[in-house]
Amino acid sequence: MNWTHLLQNVRYPLKAYLRNPSHVVENVRWRWNPSTSSDRHIFVVGAPRSGTTLLQILLGNHPACCTWEAETAVFTWQNVFTSQQGIFGLESSRVDEYFRDCGDIVEFFDACAREFRRERGGQILVEKTPQHILRTEFLVDHFPRSSVVHIHRDGRDCYCSARTASIPHGETVEEFARYWSKCIRARLAVTSETVIDVSYECRLRVENHAAAGGLKRAIQVLSHKPPLATWM
Repeated sequence: MNWTHLLQNVRYPLKAYLRNPSHVVENVRWRWNPSTSSDRHIFVVGAPRSGTTLLQILLGNHPACCTWEAETAVFTWQNVFTSQQGIFGLESSRVDEYFRDCGDIVEFFDACAREFRRERGGQILVEKTPQHILRTEFLVDHFPRSSVVHIHRDGRDCYCSARTASIPHGETVEEFARYWSKCIRARLAVTSETVIDVSYECRLRVENHAAAGGLKRAIQVLSHKPPLATWM
């Protein structure tokens, strides 16, 4: 285990909690037995450098969809009351209102997503946070009407891309392989029709369908064979 990298990962979330110790209890409460959403979203997830940004742009360009350019990381273990202050670029006063009125993390996300869709004029939010792949089970359980679109790519190509992009997990091939495998295992641990596996190499066919204005066709063509388990 790369302890330096581990400390780097926990340093900033830990600092946020230490600066706001009263938030610890609230963060636990917001994540303990959260509600179930009735909204429809598209969550784009994947191991580092798998093509999540490309897929986000592709789906977000569809007339029915809207997307935010940044990542929310809202379902990670960060202090939600500080890390999500600028979620979706919404006015801080509106976000503070949702902090006060919402009872858990799912309700908060849905409220912010509805406001963002209203501002952008989209019917479906495309949210991209690659590391949410580790929360696939949570997304499936608490967003049953949503789709989790997981894009995967040959791990060797992911590593080469991670090295050139200075991704922390790409410091060594061993470390990246462990994290890549962890991401794929998190996906494989969930069996649900709401999870769609996408091959990075099939993106051009998807682009053609999306350009034709058929979001449903684009989503359908995202499914690939052979099963993802054969990549492990």
